[in-house]
Amino acid sequence: MIAVLFMLSLGLGPAQNTNYPDLYTIRSIYIGDMGQSDEAQRFRLLLADALSDKGFTVVEKQDQADAVLSGVLAVRVHEDTTRARVTVMLKSIPGQRLWGGDFEPRVKLFVKDTVKLRAEDVASRLRKDWNKSAKDAGVG
Repeated sequence: MIAVLFMLSLGLGPAQNTNYPDLYTIRSIYIGDMGQSDEAQRFRLLLADALSDKGFTVVEKQDQADAVLSGVLAVRVHEDTTRARVTVMLKSIPGQRLWGGDFEPRVKLFVKDTVKLRAEDVASRLRKDWNKSAKDAGVG
């Protein structure tokens, strides 16, 4: 409960509950820090692939990007399963919050790699919200 209140105080509620009117202007993304977990660097690589698969350009340097995507990955290892959760925020280069969300563990049959699944979740939701933003702006 405390974590939920903390995320809400930062404006990090579920991605599907918020409008992002300027999101459609973002084409290139720099992936920033994703926390200190053992899987954070791997998550960054998986996220880069997932974003590219969704049509975004992932750049190597922040000064080449329209926005920076950063966040925190948490991985919980249980006896028979692993669960990954990620909270992300996309900011413009000047620092304006453009998009964000908390992506909780979910069950998907025959999927063992929940870190990869969270990367795909983030990329899919970002593309969906980007498309809605473009449509609302009359450019999509």
